[in-house]
Amino acid sequence: MSTIEGRKLDPMVTSENSNEGFNAISHIVAAVLGLVGLVFLIVFSAI
Repeated sequence: MSTIEGRKLDPMVTSENSNEGFNAISHIVAAVLGLVGLVFLIVFSAI
């Protein structure tokens, strides 16, 4: 079983001080806002 403890992290992908929790929440919020915008677009185009 391999772990990522000894590997060097790519700074373009992640860093030691990156806030992974905030990134996850912000991506979820962005996805929800995108879906809401899509629903509004469909609803108002049907009117």
